[in-house]
Amino acid sequence: MYGYAQFRGHITRREEKGLFGIPFKRLLGCGIGAGATLTLTRIVFPNLGVVAGIASFILLLFLTAPFQGLARWRRLIYAARWRLIQAAAQAPTSLAGSLGALFDLPTDALVLNGSRIFTVETDVLAHTTLPDWATFSQPSAVDGLTFVRTPGLASMDESKKG
Repeated sequence: MYGYAQFRGHITRREEKGLFGIPFKRLLGCGIGAGATLTLTRIVFPNLGVVAGIASFILLLFLTAPFQGLARWRRLIYAARWRLIQAAAQAPTSLAGSLGALFDLPTDALVLNGSRIFTVETDVLAHTTLPDWATFSQPSAVDGLTFVRTPGLASMDESKKG
């Protein structure tokens, strides 16, 4: 069990507790949204205001619920955006493809260029040998770094004698 940790997303802190495990901020925001819906609906349709308010409260409560770290409404937007990008790349003449082109969504990431991905590097780094490396063999030196032809214990033993 090394390297395994279980995080519980349904446990809220003391100041975030509300009703049935739903944080009070979220309940308050959904209530404000439902009240606004109720008010605006009663202007146009007086008999449907309460029903629209209750339905919008439930809908807002569902859409603001965290799902795998993101709110459901954001996850739905990302899913719709991905479908439009995919349609714009695969079938640009379709309705969804034309909507993706209308919103100017980037389709470059979906097109894989094999010659660009699987190229052989022509710039090979220069190979160096061990004598080319700078080693810290004499700590009492002014700059502290010297070049030695044969790095190893022999040069370190000489610095301890001095």
